[in-house]
Amino acid sequence: MAVADADSVGSGELLVVSADSSSVGQCASSASVDCDMSFSTGWIPDSACSYHMCPHREWFATYEPLNGGSVSMGNDTKCRVVGIGTIRFKMFDGIVRTLTNVRHVVGLKKNLISFKALDRKGYKFVTHNNQIKVFRGSLCVMKALTTPDTDDLYFLQGSLLTGSVAVAYSSQVDDDTMTTLWHMRLGHMSERGMAELSRRGLLGSRKTGSLQFYEHCVFGKQTRLRFSRSVHTTRAILDYVGVMHR
Repeated sequence: MAVADADSVGSGELLVVSADSSSVGQCASSASVDCDMSFSTGWIPDSACSYHMCPHREWFATYEPLNGGSVSMGNDTKCRVVGIGTIRFKMFDGIVRTLTNVRHVVGLKKNLISFKALDRKGYKFVTHNNQIKVFRGSLCVMKALTTPDTDDLYFLQGSLLTGSVAVAYSSQVDDDTMTTLWHMRLGHMSERGMAELSRRGLLGSRKTGSLQFYEHCVFGKQTRLRFSRSVHTTRAILDYVGVMHR
């Protein structure tokens, strides 16, 4: 738990970098660090944390020195807030997202994502099957997983992007992800239909990719087999109902 003192300011938010962002497709001048389930490189969602916090100055994509007071730890010790900035992640779905208003806290032993900061920005949380999913509307933008090996703590699923420029990643992966997103937005439209909309320039500047197997769509469009023709030998009204209830 890390609680801000009264002289600390600001709030955190998670922003989605748009598909046509200038950071996409550039030569990689940054490094990728797996957000594994360890206290040194992992990121822990924290419901008692006042805002997003990180002790590693080199992980910030943008940075501004800040006299932000201090935060109180669970053992009542205090750590100084010396800066604020943004940190980029390549999330579980391949999309690069930016965590903003992250505090640089000297002496902090863990990297913390504040549920309170996300809640102020309208994000919703769902826990199920040892996972936490963070939603913006109907879109899942963040996942965290827990296992017995992590002392039942949740750790963010994804990769940290360090440096001032986001790491380049496969445009095909991004096209496929955006295709799935448009598929859900357009009432589960077919891949051929989305390709036609893309050709007309109605889906933005990106091209559509391959639509992966989406079980909810397939199951929802299944049809029942026809009932076989039956022969009734009833002669009067309600005779058939009577036969069914004998």
